[in-house]
Amino acid sequence: MKSLLLWLTPFLFLPVFAQKADVKWGSAINSETFVYDFLAESDGKFFTLSGRKDDLYLERYSSTNFTQDYSKELEVPELNGKKQDLEMICFLKDRFLLFTSLYDKKANLFTVSAYNVSREGMIAAKPKEILTLPAQSRNEGGEVEFVVAGDSTNILVVHRAYLKKEKK
Repeated sequence: MKSLLLWLTPFLFLPVFAQKADVKWGSAINSETFVYDFLAESDGKFFTLSGRKDDLYLERYSSTNFTQDYSKELEVPELNGKKQDLEMICFLKDRFLLFTSLYDKKANLFTVSAYNVSREGMIAAKPKEILTLPAQSRNEGGEVEFVVAGDSTNILVVHRAYLKKEKK
């Protein structure tokens, strides 16, 4: 009897911890669309990074009725005529920052850049160079991580250098 009472005790208190959730639904999105990330909510709008096939989109929705205001394809700009890799997009204060990287084989350089992106999805033509390192390969460029502050006012860019193993 004692073991039965001990076994049932947790179930007696379960209803105390139940919460009510107010869920609002918007219209269905395109079935080919995959939402990768919820980027931000600001001024009655929220923004997502979405994808369809091999393309990425910055999408804006109304926070009140969840209708889509726009879906803008994010085309990562070329740097010196070379295709860059998308590292991250984040919301900082009142705009988005698009971080890219590029390994230039001819110059043996690894470059990390940031582009301002407006709330309407327009990418600035000229990037801000964050980091340029000499590197004999893409791996020697190391790894870059971007950490956004909880209040979206600052960003920390962390570079982890490539370290060669010494032969013993």
